[in-house]
Amino acid sequence: MLTLFPKMFHSFALCMLMLLCVVTARAASMPPVLVGLDGEFGLENSISAQAIELGLRTAIAEINAAGGVLGGRPIELVIKDNHGVPARGTRNGIEFAAMPNLVAVFGGRMSPVILEQLPTLQAAKLPYLVAWAAADPIIDNGMQPNYVFRLSLRDGLAMPKLLKTAQQRGFDQVGLLLPNTSWGRSNLAAAEKAMRGVKNQKIVDIAWFNFRDTSLIKQYQKLTGAGAKAVVLVANDEEGVTLVREVAALPPSQRVPILSHWGITGGEFFKNTGAALQEVDLSVIQTFSFFTADKQMLARFMKTAEQTGGIKHIEDIR
Repeated sequence: MLTLFPKMFHSFALCMLMLLCVVTARAASMPPVLVGLDGEFGLENSISAQAIELGLRTAIAEINAAGGVLGGRPIELVIKDNHGVPARGTRNGIEFAAMPNLVAVFGGRMSPVILEQLPTLQAAKLPYLVAWAAADPIIDNGMQPNYVFRLSLRDGLAMPKLLKTAQQRGFDQVGLLLPNTSWGRSNLAAAEKAMRGVKNQKIVDIAWFNFRDTSLIKQYQKLTGAGAKAVVLVANDEEGVTLVREVAALPPSQRVPILSHWGITGGEFFKNTGAALQEVDLSVIQTFSFFTADKQMLARFMKTAEQTGGIKHIEDIR
């Protein structure tokens, strides 16, 4: 037996090596697990889709480095651009639903786009993960079963917080400046619900604007003229920049504070407002800050983000 053991060990080692090669080859031949991202990449000045992509690529890199999923299959990201247009988003949803090995889709910041996509994704039984868009009907869609999951803020939480913050700052009369979209109507419903039973604060007026309006000053002055001591703004970056520039041009006595939903942070708002922003009292609701994040988690994230997206400092995250 002493003479046979080395031969047996050699044979065993050879078998294990062959098995390992087979397993490795099998893992390499297995198709990746696909996840989709439908964002407004082509929308001028928008940076929200790119931010979501950075988060996804960072998470995917961590998962793949740890061995992937489902027995070693890597995750792979598939990106489509809806340009912020509902019809494009619907077409992208149809294409995602037809992809083999695609298990979920992440959405961008445009609520009207996602709302139009829901029937297609529901029919395909494809989970939709909402990373930004805040309209309540995205989740409260009445579909059974419901394949939509929210990963962030929603209007039903944002609007009460904005109104409460205004009240805490002593603004008992507020005006709502809203986009004439499903997102704006979602916020109006949330505001009306939040104000039920509230006696020491009221909404004095509501003003509406359209996507890409080149001026919002008349709507703003309509609200201040009705007695608003603060304006609660629901807008994307482009309209937010327009409003800040116009308010900054008013005499100081005609400016009232603006409390804004987070849509304005989805593009080059701070860059494009320039010095005008220093003349306006503006606050933005926010759920998370890298500057106050857990240090260990932040360090892990930054290490991977540098490898996947060239991010070296928090300030590099747009």
